[in-house]
Amino acid sequence: MPGLDMTTKPGVELSADTNGILLLTKCAQHSLIVMNTVFCQKDWLKTMWRHQRLEHWHFLDYIIIQGRNLRDVLVMRAMKGSEDCWMDHRLVRSVMNIRLAPRHQKTQKAAQRQLNVTALKDPGQWEKFQAQLYSALEQVPTADDISIQAHWEELKSTVQDTCAQTIGFALQQNQDWFNISDAQIRNLLEWKHAAIIAWQSHP
Repeated sequence: MPGLDMTTKPGVELSADTNGILLLTKCAQHSLIVMNTVFCQKDWLKTMWRHQRLEHWHFLDYIIIQGRNLRDVLVMRAMKGSEDCWMDHRLVRSVMNIRLAPRHQKTQKAAQRQLNVTALKDPGQWEKFQAQLYSALEQVPTADDISIQAHWEELKSTVQDTCAQTIGFALQQNQDWFNISDAQIRNLLEWKHAAIIAWQSHP
């Protein structure tokens, strides 16, 4: 990019640097900001390298941020005293106020298990469930001093516990190879277990 003092020299025709044009075009397309020239500072705090023959100061290092994060950059300047480290350019320092958003852990809801209502198609199972439910409902307290909410919670838990103990829960609807082949797997495991016991008994 052209030196900062070339505008003070009369008769000099300025020519745009290709890299500088590409940088500005890229920043314009993606709403980016080059922080090197945003702050009102002295020139030696903005530039990084001085050409030994032309004695022009140039930008070598850029700090580029998104436009919405402009307020997060507190200061951007070249470090004072970098020449004492026998370097031909100054180091750049930027102070930013970075705020990290807290991580929100997603809580997985427990899958609600469905009751095995198909078991009630069996008349014997239906009579057993009906008898146990009547017996459990007779034990629900019905005193007048109990609130409606407490009475409802007691009634709900009684019905749920009776259903779980009597008809149980339904299996998953999707086909599972282990559930389908459960009988064959059990027979095979019992046969292998008996073979191991026989081998250990008669080595």
